[in-house]
Amino acid sequence: MGSEQSMPPKKQPQRAPPVRRGYTVAGTSFVEGRRDASASGNNSPGASMCSDSELPYISYTVDRPIGDSPKNTAKNRDAKKSLQRRQMAQAQARRSQRARDIVVVKAATDTQLDEDIRRLQEIPTFLPIMRGTLGLPGARDPEVLEGLDYRPWARLSSRLQAHLAACAHPLAQTQGLLTSQIKQIDTEVSRLYSQAVERQRNNARHAERLARVRELSHQLARCNSLLTRSLQDVEELNQMLPEDKRLAPFVWNSQKCT
Repeated sequence: MGSEQSMPPKKQPQRAPPVRRGYTVAGTSFVEGRRDASASGNNSPGASMCSDSELPYISYTVDRPIGDSPKNTAKNRDAKKSLQRRQMAQAQARRSQRARDIVVVKAATDTQLDEDIRRLQEIPTFLPIMRGTLGLPGARDPEVLEGLDYRPWARLSSRLQAHLAACAHPLAQTQGLLTSQIKQIDTEVSRLYSQAVERQRNNARHAERLARVRELSHQLARCNSLLTRSLQDVEELNQMLPEDKRLAPFVWNSQKCT
């Protein structure tokens, strides 16, 4: 069997230098091993044994051959293909969803602007006297503010205030008068409404009495018709009797009854 010999490099604070490894051939005796080592040109450093854990970045080459590097298996390829198919399906679904979200609007038939919009567009662009009121950082002009005099504006405001006060006092008096008159009118309307309700009740009572009189008149007319029919029947029966047994004719005097 062969043994691996290496000389550990000198320790440095930042990184370790690359490790040189030498190989020896096992012989029948220790002398032959010494002669072979001297004949090899002194390629390997002094005899020093170290473990694999002390050598950096060679654990894989020590445990496995260099040709045993990880390869892409069929399972990994199938997983990659399925992932690609899933991504393509998601992309197609997103594209179809975007196509469905698009709303097609019919083109306008009348291209003329509305009258109100046309008038609004004809209004010229104007700016206020004080550009500082725009709220822009570069629109403030201190010279304009210094040149303005506040006294005319104060006089105008005082005159406007006096005019509004002079107009407000008569309006307040008129408003108070109207309020009192409205209250009086409400009272009068309430009184008239109560009178109308009372008259309506009286008319309802009179209408009820008139309905009774009409009913009584209808009953009297029916009684008169029945009495007239009875008299006719009595007259016919009287004619059927012999002459010596007939009764005197019945005379109905309506004037006396009335």
